[in-house]
Amino acid sequence: MLNLFRAEWKKTTGNRLLVGCTVWIFPILGCGALSLFSIILLASGEAKQDFIADPPRWDDIGVGVWGIANFPISRLFLISFAATLFAGEYQYQTLKSVLPGNQRLGLIVTKFVTMTAFIVMTFIATIVILIIGFGLICLIFGADYPPSLTSDTVSEFLKDLLLNASITFASTLIFAGIAALVSILTRSILFGVMASVFLTLLESLGLIFGLILIAAITRIESVTDIYLLTPTYNSSNILQWVNENTPSPPIVDGRGTLSLWESVAVLGFWIILMVGLSTFAFQRQDIQ
Repeated sequence: MLNLFRAEWKKTTGNRLLVGCTVWIFPILGCGALSLFSIILLASGEAKQDFIADPPRWDDIGVGVWGIANFPISRLFLISFAATLFAGEYQYQTLKSVLPGNQRLGLIVTKFVTMTAFIVMTFIATIVILIIGFGLICLIFGADYPPSLTSDTVSEFLKDLLLNASITFASTLIFAGIAALVSILTRSILFGVMASVFLTLLESLGLIFGLILIAAITRIESVTDIYLLTPTYNSSNILQWVNENTPSPPIVDGRGTLSLWESVAVLGFWIILMVGLSTFAFQRQDIQ
């Protein structure tokens, strides 16, 4: 397994265009955001005064970075990375040379582990860049940079960071699992990306409008409760419970919501389902 991981890691890092455009794009954009923000502060005295009066919190910056992964455009990059990772063997016709002597289960698990490692690394790098970058900006412009570094604040930050990272990554893993499944079934990077992006947008945006429209036409508001079973709702609901101790609102006022542990169960079900289906499809596939 370790040798498989080393080989997968070396192969993935060797594809600099793929990693640069889909994974390292996040820390690169973080550097760009810091540069743009600095230019705005230098160009506008009013913006500078507002910044000094209400400086950012380094703990909010660190925790907030993980929320970026839930944006549809961010998922596009991560889905593209996952689709290429899983369908690349078919596209470049290297699966026959990789598979002999290696169990299929070990190979697909290695791909999921490699994908996880890259995603975690890129968001950790983005967090470090933004926290240090905003700290330097605060130092240059004479602004405070709360909260003070104490054992309590660091402990609280790490706890919130791990909670938000775990929940966000669980949601990301579901959509990566969709990308992996489609890529394995179609043996195509392009179809894997296209189908996964379509399903992601359908789940996060299209389903809401569709359910609201159906409820308005049929006058059956309970149909909107289907949205409570989606990964997007349950990941945001868990974050809402953890951060605010209240549930995320339903898409129609007055309808029911899910408790924290109900959302954890639903999200866990989606993870097991998508990763399990991807593994099953690869195990059963005829490799010609």
